[in-house]
Amino acid sequence: MRNKREKLKAEISNLATAIAEGHKSAALLDQLGKREREVDEISEELLAADGRGLDARLQEIEAFVQKRLQDIRGLLFADVPRAKAELSKHCTAITLTPEGLTFRISGDWNLLGGRSDGAGGPVCTTRTTEFSFSLAA
Repeated sequence: MRNKREKLKAEISNLATAIAEGHKSAALLDQLGKREREVDEISEELLAADGRGLDARLQEIEAFVQKRLQDIRGLLFADVPRAKAELSKHCTAITLTPEGLTFRISGDWNLLGGRSDGAGGPVCTTRTTEFSFSLAA
């Protein structure tokens, strides 16, 4: 698979050189895009096989967040200003819903932090996950 990726990279280089030299055509651009997508797919497969792929890393982050949210009360009250600042980096809204003697806390969590109001699309750099759990009053 690594050999195929290297072969594709060489083809990409050749196509890019041809385009840079003025041989612009829809077919060349199409082939360049196709090869770049193939390299990206192979690279992701190679990383995933090593356990370091994007999905694997995001799953690790999601598990970490879920684990840390289990002690939300301790996290929120340990350093209130810092807790507010950190939550604002990852959440646009948090909803507290009374459920008997507890509250259901729910919302969307942007795992990577930062703004999530960009264009999105197939190469979107944000990933949100929903969270919901109960907290005793």
